[in-house]
Formats: sequence, C-alpha cells, structure tokens
Amino acid sequence: MKVPFTTELPDNYNRLIQVGSLEEMFSAVESAGPDVNLIVWRRGALEGDFNTLAECLSDSSLEDKSISYPELYLKSTDIIQPEDLSLRSQFNIACAAIYKDIKDLAELRPGDVEMHTLRSVGHHGYEEADIHDFHSDQDYWRFMACYSGLGTEWIKNEDSIKDDTRDGFYYAAEDAAHYHFQEGDVWLQSGEGLTGRAPFLHRAPDITFNEGDKPQKRLMYVADLSMS
Repeated sequence: MKVPFTTELPDNYNRLIQVGSLEEMFSAVESAGPDVNLIVWRRGALEGDFNTLAECLSDSSLEDKSISYPELYLKSTDIIQPEDLSLRSQFNIACAAIYKDIKDLAELRPGDVEMHTLRSVGHHGYEEADIHDFHSDQDYWRFMACYSGLGTEWIKNEDSIKDDTRDGFYYAAEDAAHYHFQEGDVWLQSGEGLTGRAPFLHRAPDITFNEGDKPQKRLMYVADLSMS
C-alpha cells in the first residue's frame, strides 16, 4: 500500500538544520547540538539528463563498460575521476555536476571520505530488501546527493517504533508523516557510530512513486565520512 508523503521539510524540527551551501553544511556539523541528525541543502534540480545517464550506468548491455556495471554501484572505493564519468557527450552537463560534488566534498573534507559510490538504482529497487525498511546506518555521517528520481524516504525519530527482532530497524507509527528528499537535494545524515546523537531513520523509496507512476531510475552520490 502506498503511503502519502511530502517533499516539504518539516518546520521547527529540532533534529534538522537547513543550509544554503556545502560550506554552511560542514560548518553546521561543527556547531550542531546533540539532537541534530540531518543537515540539508535544498539547492533545486540541476541541469543535465540525469535519468538517461542513470539508465546507461545500470544497463549491462552497453558495449562501453568504462563506467557501466550490471549491479547498483559505479565504484565503491578510491577517488572517482572525471574520465570515469565520460560516457557520451550528451551527458557532459550531468557528469560535470556530479564530478563537481565529488571534487567539492574531497576539498572541503580532505581525508574524511572513507568510501563513496555513485548509485544507479533501477525499477526493481535494491537487491537487499531490508534497505526498503526504515533503518539507521552504522557509520558516522553519510553525505548524499540526489540527481534523479525520488529521494530517500525518512521519518522523525519521535514517529518511530523500534523493531525488537532486528538491530537498527524501525517501523513508522501509524500517524507518522513520511518525508522524501527531491532531485537536487544534498544532505548529511547521522548514523549509529555517533555516540549521543539519535541516528537518522530512513529507507529506500518505492520506485513506482514517480510522477504519473512511471518508473524512473534513481541516481545518487553517497559518501561515508569518518568525521564525528
């Protein structure tokens, strides 16, 4: 059953800080109180054909496998270089935007990026079904940027019920508001590794929730950060 949701950010929510740039985002981390588990830069949708790029990245039939993998991830470790994002000229604008995010993060937080991936998630969603249940991550802070498709779904900690049968998993209360990030959003979410800070509760969305119920692939950049 589809659950109603909103892409609006909640007002006056003590666990959320909204910023206007990456520089402000990481400044907010340094000053954030222990209640904060989400820092969002709502920059708006970017120029570029990100949806078609996502389709190409996850299309295992492509002859050019320079950046195409049949699974969900483009790369899982090391630094992603500009040439890794050079598939076809039609994607120059989209690839430049993605690489700028990767480069800006590396320059702002040198040495803090432990692992990063560019994820193209198809209509089937994630192979691991648990990712589509509300959960917390095990890392410290996770940096995420959404380029195409519906963004991560999340709920307030106060609207959650702990799953006693699985560590780190939760249910949404019956009257819980469901939120989604949108294309262009960049955010930091906290994980279980941050002692004294409530983890951010989220899940991968139902991929059929796109406009007109037409499935659209999700394209995201995800980086796990070692900063505490």
